[in-house]
Amino acid sequence: MARNKKKQQNTDLPGSFYQRNSRWWWKVQLPGEEKAKNRPLKPIGAKYAATDHSVACEVARNLWQQAVYRQNPKDTEIAVSNIASLIAAYLKHCDAYYLDENGKQTKEVQEVRYTLKPMTEVFAALPIEDFGPLRLIEVRDRMIGLDWSRNMINQRIGRIKRMFKWAVSRQMISPVVYQGLMTVGGLKGGPGREKNTPNRVR
Repeated sequence: MARNKKKQQNTDLPGSFYQRNSRWWWKVQLPGEEKAKNRPLKPIGAKYAATDHSVACEVARNLWQQAVYRQNPKDTEIAVSNIASLIAAYLKHCDAYYLDENGKQTKEVQEVRYTLKPMTEVFAALPIEDFGPLRLIEVRDRMIGLDWSRNMINQRIGRIKRMFKWAVSRQMISPVVYQGLMTVGGLKGGPGREKNTPNRVR
């Protein structure tokens, strides 16, 4: 299959971008991989790779940040600038904080990891200051799509808010970001439940 290669534009990402049938692909060795791989740059929910170069770059940044996040955040001193680095820093904190009387990690550590996975999948490369109430609602909608119960979703959205509160207390991020997220209420049951909430959520 013929490839029309095109020079990267406005990105400092490693690897090389190229097109197949006008759609963007990326050949790169991500952190944790043994060799470079060719991968289609598909936006979340899309069946095919992006045709727009800027969209493809955004997808690539997310893939790179997710790989960095998975690598081993516990052993790295992290400069918090985007969602992936914030999550990595918070997980490092949780690993050391949520311990029982015998020094073993409690179930809360795993709960935090489950909670943050949908957020990482969508917004890993997003600058922290761009994560506002509407972004949190997008994460909540993704949880709804996973068919999680209303109580579970509310608890996990609460954990996300708690992460931002922790970051504010460490002067990692602006209090304005956390204050904005606090305007997002919990899902309600009954006739007033949020749009797109599964029928079993009540």
